[in-house]
Amino acid sequence: MWYCCPGFLCVPLQAPFYGMHVGQLMAAKLQRQAGDLLPLPNSLPPCLRQLCSSCLAADPAARPTMDAVVSRLNQCAVECLGEGWALGLFPDLARALVAARRQQQQQATAAAEP
Repeated sequence: MWYCCPGFLCVPLQAPFYGMHVGQLMAAKLQRQAGDLLPLPNSLPPCLRQLCSSCLAADPAARPTMDAVVSRLNQCAVECLGEGWALGLFPDLARALVAARRQQQQQATAAAEP
C-alpha cells in the first residue's frame, strides 16, 4: 500500500519484498506471522502504518473492508498532505468531504429547529 504513495508525498519509494526471490517469500509466508511478513518502512506515517498492519491481520474477518480502507486512506491523505493538497490531488476525497460537511450542516440545522 505504501509503495503506491509517491515518495515526495509521504515516504520514499520502496518496493515490497525487494530483493527476495520466490522461495524466500514462500518460506516467509509459512514461518512468519502475517504482520511480520512484510516489514514496513520506518518513515511510514502512523496512519498508514496502522492501516497496513490491519490489512495484514492473520484473521481475514479482522481486516478492514474496502470502504474502510478508502476512508482511512482519505484521512491519511489529509493528515500527510494537509487538506488543501489532498483535496487538489484526490477529487473523490474532495467530493466525499463536501458531502460529509453538508450532512453535518443539515444535521446541525435539524437539531437546532424546535
